[in-house]
Formats: sequence, C-alpha cells, structure tokens
Amino acid sequence: MAAQPVDEAHYTPFYCEENVYQLLATLQGSPRFSRSFAVFVSNLDRHALLFQQQASHQGPDQGHYVVWDYHVVAVAMERAGGEPQQVAPERVVVLDRDSRLGAVVPMREYVAQTFRPDLFRDGVLEPTLRSRFRVVPGKTFLESFASDRSHMLVPPSTAADAAPLPSTRIPRPDSPARPAQPQYLKPVPPYPPICGSAAAACGETHNLWTRFLDMRLPGERERGASRGLADDEGRYGRVLEGANELLAYPW
Repeated sequence: MAAQPVDEAHYTPFYCEENVYQLLATLQGSPRFSRSFAVFVSNLDRHALLFQQQASHQGPDQGHYVVWDYHVVAVAMERAGGEPQQVAPERVVVLDRDSRLGAVVPMREYVAQTFRPDLFRDGVLEPTLRSRFRVVPGKTFLESFASDRSHMLVPPSTAADAAPLPSTRIPRPDSPARPAQPQYLKPVPPYPPICGSAAAACGETHNLWTRFLDMRLPGERERGASRGLADDEGRYGRVLEGANELLAYPW
C-alpha cells in the first residue's frame, strides 16, 4: 500500500510549526486533500489547554492533557476516496501527528476531544486556559513562514549550569578556538531552518511570534501594545475566539 502524504512528511517531536510546514508542502497536489490551512493554537496568556496529547504525562483519567504555550495543526478538505472534488464530497479534517486521536481526524471530533468546549461551558475549567486560533491559508504559510529555531535554544543560564567542567588539558598555542555549539531544548529537525520565499524576500529569518502567534481580537490592541506588540499589520490569517468559531469557519 502506498504511503499517505501524512506519513511521507518529515516529523520531529516538539517542532509542531515545522511539522505542519512539511506536511502542508507534502499535501500540495495530493488527490486526497484539497484546500489546506495552518492553524495556530494559543491565547493571550500563552497557556492553552489541550487534551489527548502524545506528549502528556497525565493518564487517561486526566484526559492526557498538556498546557502548551502554543501548538500548530493542519486543517484540510479531504476528498472521499481520493476522488476529484466534482465527483466526491469533502469533509474538514485536522491533521495533528502529536494527537492521540490519530493523524487524520474529522474536525468536530478533534475539537470536541482536544479543546473540551463542554468543560469550559460548564465552568469546570478556567477561561484563561481556553484556546484561540489563528487560521492561515496553506499557501500563505508556506511562502511566509520563517524559523531559525532560536526559540528552542537552551537559555544561557541553563546551558551554563548543564555545561561540563572545564578540561584540565592546556591547549596548544596553535590550536584554534572552537565556536560554541548551540544547545537546544529538544533535538532539531534533520533539515536546514525553514524560510519561505516571501519571508526571504523581506529579509526575515524568524517570524513565528511576530506574524503568527499574536492572538488578539479587534479591540484588544491596547493589551497587545503593553506587551510590545504592534498593530495587526503584517500578521497572517485570521484570529478566531474559540472552538465554536473554529467549527463555523468557512473552510
């Protein structure tokens, strides 16, 4: 059986934005999927609660939850049987290889089990943990995203604490000093850092925070300004306030 596009895409744990980038690139031209999107998940406080996560240290009685600063998934229109759009109907699916629900899950099932809007509605969970979403068309994301992975570097103080003790050997005078190798929180993907064509044209090497993870809605710019954020100019996609808005989005 031929590998599905989801299986063919590069995957590296804890690099969700790059995983989605690789996945959307693989989906281009696929007979199984048509329109695709990158969906950034976070909130104003960057404490978003997601359930059914592979990275969770909680058991099934706790719903395998994780509180992420952000997460990224792909959303696509899946054609029944891989047939052209005019032949078969389509359904909206979420592609999240970090989910315990499976790599390709119907949108409503994914939202219900991952974001648990019922628990927020019933007042069981704190509203500050509710996710917001920035929906970015796949083509825009592929052209505009850039990451130099600097957000995954070990903080200098932590790196110093973890560094081995200095060697007692005395270097020879003609031995050139070796540049320090960057230390990352998690092993990096096996390919060069990503820089889309539009990002490269702008001279950008890292725009994850500035262009994709601003979760303010219209009218919330004052709060954003207090955190050093500019206005909405230069942001990609559209911010949705919650799970209901995500389900109602015109994919």
